[in-house]
Amino acid sequence: MLFHGKNVESQNYSIEHRGMTLIHAGNFGNKRILQALTKQMDAYKITPPSPAVLATQAIIGSIELVGCHWSESAYAYHWYFEKPHLWERQLPFVAKNILFDIPLQLVDSHGISF
Repeated sequence: MLFHGKNVESQNYSIEHRGMTLIHAGNFGNKRILQALTKQMDAYKITPPSPAVLATQAIIGSIELVGCHWSESAYAYHWYFEKPHLWERQLPFVAKNILFDIPLQLVDSHGISF
C-alpha cells in the first residue's frame, strides 16, 4: 500500500527512527491477513494482485519515515512516509521480529540500489 499512494500507517507503538526504511513483505500464509490487505487495496482503488504474485519473505523496497505522532482520534501512532521506492529486484529475507536491522552489505551484495 505504501508504494501505491498510502503515506500514513497506524501502529500501536511509537518509533524514534527517521530516514530511510526498508519494507519487508512477510508471509501471507494467513488467509485473514491476505483478505485484510485486499480490503485495504480496494479502499484505495488499487487492483489487488493475485496471491500467487505477491512477494513473501523478502525486502521489496525502501521509503523515508519522516514522522511519528500519536492520534487521539485513531487511538494509535501514525507513522508518516515519503518517497516510496519499490525495488525491481526483491531481496529474500526471513524476518523474526516486526522491526529489525539488516546489514546494508547484504543489500549491496544483491545489486539493489535505493
